[in-house]
Amino acid sequence: MALLEKILNSEKEALKKGERLKVEVLRYLRSLIKNQEIAKGQSLEEREIIQIIRKEIKNLKEIVEKAKLGKRAEISSKSQAEIKILEEFLPKELSEEELDKFLKDLIAKNLKFPEIMAKSVKEIGERCAPERIAKRLKELLAQK
Repeated sequence: MALLEKILNSEKEALKKGERLKVEVLRYLRSLIKNQEIAKGQSLEEREIIQIIRKEIKNLKEIVEKAKLGKRAEISSKSQAEIKILEEFLPKELSEEELDKFLKDLIAKNLKFPEIMAKSVKEIGERCAPERIAKRLKELLAQK
């Protein structure tokens, strides 16, 4: 099932069950996707939808941090609930072992950091956040 269909079906289920927050989050997500489709002039690929979800999760994590600093527990807990809802639509993350194996194979080919990052994001970017790839790659290159 395509990711967009999964989002739509989940929204319908949430409507039927009366889950207000989930409906609100999924409608907002669909609007972000629709806006991006309009800007691009065509339908988005799954990896592009995943990028939108990741970006929104990153924004929500920043909100959680700021809310904790401002001692606003209600905002923090709501944002954390929104993050959980959005994470349902991300593919399963790569394990540390799988990520290390992939990166070590590229390092063995004597590629430079930017080349490895570009190839990594292209090939496993859907299953692993670019920040996580970069952090682990720096650690591995430092050991070399």
